[in-house]
Amino acid sequence: MKRQSPNVPNIAGVAGEARKKRTNTPALSFEPVYKDGCTLAPTISMARTMRFRQLGIAKGKQPTGTTVDASCGNRLCFAAEHVLLRRWKSFGGKWAPLATKLAKLPVGGFIDLPDYPGDTASRSRLRGGVGASAPGRLLRFSTQSLPTGGIRITRTGTWGGQGAVWEKQRS
Repeated sequence: MKRQSPNVPNIAGVAGEARKKRTNTPALSFEPVYKDGCTLAPTISMARTMRFRQLGIAKGKQPTGTTVDASCGNRLCFAAEHVLLRRWKSFGGKWAPLATKLAKLPVGGFIDLPDYPGDTASRSRLRGGVGASAPGRLLRFSTQSLPTGGIRITRTGTWGGQGAVWEKQRS
């Protein structure tokens, strides 16, 4: 059963014939390239997938707080001797203690930072720093400027899973 009558012109303007796409870019080759002792993938995403395969880790089953990397430093490399499993990088040391304090707060709890600047750029920097640290990775929180100066950080929940839904209903 046809969806369109062969006599009616389609979007391409040709009756009964689908529009053929033309591509000017050559197709990616999925064959690995060998260079300087490295096995190179065509894309960074494919290299990361192949590193997980080299380690025997199923998709989505990597240990929490870890990622795969190539010891040679080449982002396209997935050679077996270069693949390693490592902890996430810590993006600065000053945000992890604050993220730990936030994680210990109940939903609705808050921390006042009277000496922290209240401008938008500083609040955004705090949000990025806390979110990038391992203890603050799944925290949901809001920030607001205090009239006396400084900011208030209020924990609003946790990202992901049923926990976020449950915490919202509880508060």
